[in-house]
Formats: sequence, C-alpha cells, structure tokens
Amino acid sequence: ALYNVCFTSIPIIVLGIFDRDIVNTDHLHSIPQLYQLGLKNNGLNIRNFIFWMLKAIIHSAVIFFTIVIGYGDYALIGGTGSLGRIATLDSIGVTIYTALLLTATFTLALHSNSFSWMQFLVIGGSLVVWFMFLAIYGHYHRHTATNATT
Repeated sequence: ALYNVCFTSIPIIVLGIFDRDIVNTDHLHSIPQLYQLGLKNNGLNIRNFIFWMLKAIIHSAVIFFTIVIGYGDYALIGGTGSLGRIATLDSIGVTIYTALLLTATFTLALHSNSFSWMQFLVIGGSLVVWFMFLAIYGHYHRHTATNATT
C-alpha cells in the first residue's frame, strides 16, 4: 500500500496543485469562457469516470498479459524455461508493478498542461526512487534469502 502512496499518488497530488491551464493569470476574471467547463459539469462526470476506468483496465490488462506472455514458461506455476529456471512471484510482480508505474507516470506527464520544476522533480524523482529502491532491496534480498536446494 505504501508503494502506491509514494510512487503514484504523490505525483498526482503535486500535478493537481501545480498544473495550470493558463500560465498568465492576469486576465482570468475577464474571460468567463474559462469557467464554462466547470459550470456545465463537463470535467467531472460519470462518462469521464467510466472512460478513465476503462482506460486503466485496458492498460493493466495489456501490461499483465504482455509480461506473462513475455515470461513464457517461466510464468507458469512450477514451469521452467529452457534454462531450467523458475520465475518467482516476486520477479513477475516487480516487473508488472514497474510497467504500471511507468505507464501511470508517463500518462500523468502526457496529460499535464504545464510543467514546473516541482513537477519535474516529483515525477522524475518517483521513478528514480523506485529504481533505487529496487536496487537496494534486490541487493539486501539476495544476501538474506535462503537457497532451497542447499
């Protein structure tokens, strides 16, 4: 649960705070057309919610099946590949989560109207911290894991 907060929720919150449709805010009150989207409830409605939920389901299904097919025989329970190795739930899960994190981060960046230094820092930083976490955890896990064959 902490993964989602640190690596996906914080960039969304920062984007919500710092993203601006219009960079020059001097004439906001003199242009009433800017407020029509909110007044007509076009931004937050059931249709948009369903669109984003379907988009998320499609993204997750494509990522899951691409990775499971990519692992091939390794992804099967008890299956071994041509090298005789078994893919663990950890390795498949980390691969899927990394792909989901990259997809969520790049989708967030694509839907941003403007970028500030804070957005670059948080969006890029979440990816950097994730890969640093993977390296540190992988190093620690490798030295503390027990070998089932010995």
